[in-house]
Amino acid sequence: MALVAVVAVAAVAAVVAVAVVAAVAAVVVVVAVVVDSIVNFPTYLLSHSQYGHKNRSTLTLNLLIRATFVNLLLS
Repeated sequence: MALVAVVAVAAVAAVVAVAVVAAVAAVVVVVAVVVDSIVNFPTYLLSHSQYGHKNRSTLTLNLLIRATFVNLLLS
C-alpha cells in the first residue's frame, strides 16, 4: 500500500513539474517575441515604409496584429 502511495505522489510530482516547465517555457517565448518586436520595430517600419513597401495594406494589417497582440499581453 505504501508503494502505491509513493508511486502516486511521484506521478503527481512529475505532472506538476512538466506543467511548471511548460508554463515557464511559454512565458519565455512570449517575452522573447515581445522583446524581438520592440527591438526590430523601428527597422521594420523603415524597411516597410510607404517609400520602401509597395503593399501598404499588408503593413497596416501587420501593425494591427502586433498592436492587438501587445494589447492582449498588457490586459
